[in-house]
Amino acid sequence: MVCLVVRGFVAMSDASNLLAHEAAFALGQMQDVAAIPALCTVLQDTSSFHPIVRHEVSKYVPPAKFFLGR
Repeated sequence: MVCLVVRGFVAMSDASNLLAHEAAFALGQMQDVAAIPALCTVLQDTSSFHPIVRHEVSKYVPPAKFFLGR
């Protein structure tokens, strides 16, 4: 399931900001380590993703890194 959401999320850089925001929320709530690379990609891509999307992602990346012990 996470793989499908991640693939769709990465492809959303041209999609609706609201949809991308909701996908970020869903990925973060799943707390699956498979989502971390996609979340980090969104945080680093300042030209494709709206700041509100990156803000939503930023809520979940630190807890995920903490969970992994990094």
